[in-house]
Amino acid sequence: MAVVADLPCAEIAELVGQAFGDWQPGASPVLVEPPFHAGIRAHLPHGSSEQTHLSLTWPAPAANHPDYLASQVALTAFSGGSASRLFHAVREERGLAYAAHASALLLGSAGFWQVQAASTPERAAETLEVLAAETERLRNGLSATEFERARRGLLTGLAFSAEGRRARARAMLRDLVLLGRLRDPGERTAQLRALTLEQVNAYLAGRPDPLAQAALVTLGRAPLTLTQPELSA
Repeated sequence: MAVVADLPCAEIAELVGQAFGDWQPGASPVLVEPPFHAGIRAHLPHGSSEQTHLSLTWPAPAANHPDYLASQVALTAFSGGSASRLFHAVREERGLAYAAHASALLLGSAGFWQVQAASTPERAAETLEVLAAETERLRNGLSATEFERARRGLLTGLAFSAEGRRARARAMLRDLVLLGRLRDPGERTAQLRALTLEQVNAYLAGRPDPLAQAALVTLGRAPLTLTQPELSA
């Protein structure tokens, strides 16, 4: 529970006690890691859909993994706004979709990356191939400009989130759930500033082939096939 209020801690504790003090403990379920079906291909038919929706998911570092920060910088460079690789490759260069984005997903102690886009049925296969090619190309590493832009964006986000009470409460609760401890915003800022381009690129080069593990889910008129792109794609 995260509480945002201009009240003394003792008064907050009293209010929480009044609201939940009569609750009794129950049986704690055994937490099981979410199963991930590597290589699965699933299609949800939707014959009247004007678009085909695509989603690729594969394992990535979880919040407590040593490579998590490097993963987040790479993810920001890959899909962090109009300067990102996905935006340029999918929308600016080819006009395949209005938007394509990648995001991190945390389930328990497991982490994943998700890449998503929606295109016309006629261009959906090409869109999927571009998503796969850009995912593969990322293993070759970031440029110095991409790295600095991504890191600066994450540092700016940390600075803004530290100024807002609700954002700070969410961050504290997230730390407790995922890491089991509270982090000062200065700790995360220092870690980001200490991160180097070489560390991020070493992580990208050493990670398993994401496309060999990726689960593909599509929604639209017809299923699509994901083929392994060439490294030069």
